Amino acid sequence: MIAALPVDASRRQLFLPLQVLERNGSSMEEVFAGKQTPGVRAALNQLIGEAKEHLRTALALVGSVPPDVRLAVLPLALTVRDLDRMSRAEYDPFMPHTTSRLRTLWTLWRASRSPLFS
Repeated sequence: MIAALPVDASRRQLFLPLQVLERNGSSMEEVFAGKQTPGVRAALNQLIGEAKEHLRTALALVGSVPPDVRLAVLPLALTVRDLDRMSRAEYDPFMPHTTSRLRTLWTLWRASRSPLFS
């Protein structure tokens, strides 16, 4: 949801929980305007934090998955990288971000060689 925010906001589509925005003092109009206000940033940081918790849980459970099935959850390695990038202060959630295919393949290859996924 956060990675697709620039495109969704430009189309006036909101897939972020409205309650989270309102709880952090923001509104959907700020999102549609593409303004990175403190409220929008706080809401995104909250969602990123929750996503990181879920990701930690998922990665902890990967060890209990049979080895021949672990490659099915290999894209979680991309999620780790993306959430780290999104949590940086200089990250602009309203600017489209692209990742080169080489970087994606490199990340997946390195993760596939790690003890977690092998």
